[in-house]
Amino acid sequence: HIQKNWAHVSKPAFVGAYDRSKEQRPEKIQRHKHAEIQQHENKRQIEIELTLKRDDLEDAGYDDDKIEEIIQQLRKDLVKKAARNEVEYEKAKSEGRLKPTKTLEDFHRAFDIPEDYQEGAAFDKELQEQKRMEAALKRQAIELERQREEDERQAAIKAAKAAEKNKLKQLKRKEKERQKAEKKATKKAAKAAEKAEKKAAKKAEKERKKAAKKAFKQEEKEKSSQVEVKQEPDSDEEKKKKKEKKEKKEKKRTKAEDNSDSDESDSSAEDDTKKKGKKGKKDKKRKKADDSGDDMDLDSDEEDKNKKKDKKDKDKKRKKADDSSDDDEKKDIRPKKKQVIEVKEEPEDERLQQVLREKACRDAARVERKQKQEAFEAAARQRQEQGRMDRDRHRDINRDKELDGREDRDMKRGKDRERNVERGKGRDVEREEREEREWQDGNMQRDVDRIRGSDRDRERHHSGD
Repeated sequence: HIQKNWAHVSKPAFVGAYDRSKEQRPEKIQRHKHAEIQQHENKRQIEIELTLKRDDLEDAGYDDDKIEEIIQQLRKDLVKKAARNEVEYEKAKSEGRLKPTKTLEDFHRAFDIPEDYQEGAAFDKELQEQKRMEAALKRQAIELERQREEDERQAAIKAAKAAEKNKLKQLKRKEKERQKAEKKATKKAAKAAEKAEKKAAKKAEKERKKAAKKAFKQEEKEKSSQVEVKQEPDSDEEKKKKKEKKEKKEKKRTKAEDNSDSDESDSSAEDDTKKKGKKGKKDKKRKKADDSGDDMDLDSDEEDKNKKKDKKDKDKKRKKADDSSDDDEKKDIRPKKKQVIEVKEEPEDERLQQVLREKACRDAARVERKQKQEAFEAAARQRQEQGRMDRDRHRDINRDKELDGREDRDMKRGKDRERNVERGKGRDVEREEREEREWQDGNMQRDVDRIRGSDRDRERHHSGD
């Protein structure tokens, strides 16, 4: 099939009417901002910088009047600087000295060129030497800072270890003191119990002796009353015998009373000797003190006088020292007020304030870093301690399980051994019985074969005959 060649004809030519308005070039894009917009942007940047400066001054603790004065001066400086920059920009634009900043920025970014790069600086030996020195000093400062932080960390770790050791020592010392106190208390309680037992025994013995005396006296009264009731004897001999019996009884009673009194007197005598010994020692000490007191009366009077003089001298010196310290404080207060006034009158340096703020930020960051490091180390120590306790607990549990399993295995092995022994004994008995049966069966079979053979021989013999 032959077709017409439309390749050299454009598509819209035969699709429809061509729109000539598309060929019109778009409006030229404004490369620079409008002058009023640029001016407004500059003013906005100035106000932003002033508000930041105001916040910094308020944080520093300046008065409102002083802050307003500083802000007004800074606004004038920034406005002058902006006007000067605009004049320089217009002059450079008129002279054609403006560089394509966008292309330069892209170029610097592509080749990783720093912002403070200056053309021809690589051939300036003094500048390069200065940069090397600054880099070396910076590295040295960083190394010193790192070393200082490491020393502080090590010192903190050592202090924590020392505190932990001291805590353990204190706990051990308290435990020892508690044990000693418990031992002393037990000893005191034992001694008190022994004393109470001895006192109770002595008291019981005394009561027993008193009861025995009362019983003996009661028996004597009853006997005497019975004797009086009886009739009086007629003969003199009987009267003499009765008198002799009474005298013997009275002698026995007096001996018994003397023995009991002697026991009590012995115990009381021991107590009296102890008391006398203690009193004698005290009397000796009093005598010595009295003898020495007579000799030391004169010396003590002189010492009292000297002590009074020393006290008066010390009081005078203390009053002088207090007066001098008060004067020094008053003198020190006045120049401090002058210094504060002088500091307020000095002009503020923006760069100094910025450096101080950066230093404060670095210090705060360092403190925060240190606190985080300490918290991390404490948490790590706690985790290690917890892990160690968990490992010990698991090890104990596993050891107990292993011991239980070993005991179970030993018991099972013993039972298996006993079962095997019993089973082996049964097998041996069965084997012996089987062998005995086989032997008996073999003997019977041999006997049967022998009988059958004899029968065949007999039949063969008869048949041959």
